[in-house]
Amino acid sequence: MALKSEWIIVIVALLHFVISSNSYEYDPWVPIEDPNRPFMRNLGEFAVRECNQKNHTNLKFVTIEKGKLLRTRGVFKYKLLIEATDGNNKNISKKYKALVSKWVVTHVVKSEYFEPIVPAKDAPLKTPSLYSNF
Repeated sequence: MALKSEWIIVIVALLHFVISSNSYEYDPWVPIEDPNRPFMRNLGEFAVRECNQKNHTNLKFVTIEKGKLLRTRGVFKYKLLIEATDGNNKNISKKYKALVSKWVVTHVVKSEYFEPIVPAKDAPLKTPSLYSNF
């Protein structure tokens, strides 16, 4: 009888561990500590240049507010929250979300996307869910 109750305690403890460990969210994206160091600024400027070429815009890079890094096999992916101004109106800056990939071996850099963050009407500017874990 004592052996049976010990097994029940072990099973309950294991179930508690499994249930509590599943509630923990693992985020493979690591926050970038200094998003405005030269390498990161180069990635941000690259993303803005690519957007200008693809969309025939005249955005000017200002700064990177936040960033996250995902290291995968052979590719580093950077989620960036970029502030840029319209070249025609430098007094108004807007925020953009970008994803830039850099291949480790070939050093090829690609802008996966570059999108404006559009706030809802009459709502304060919110960071999109892509960047909610900053």
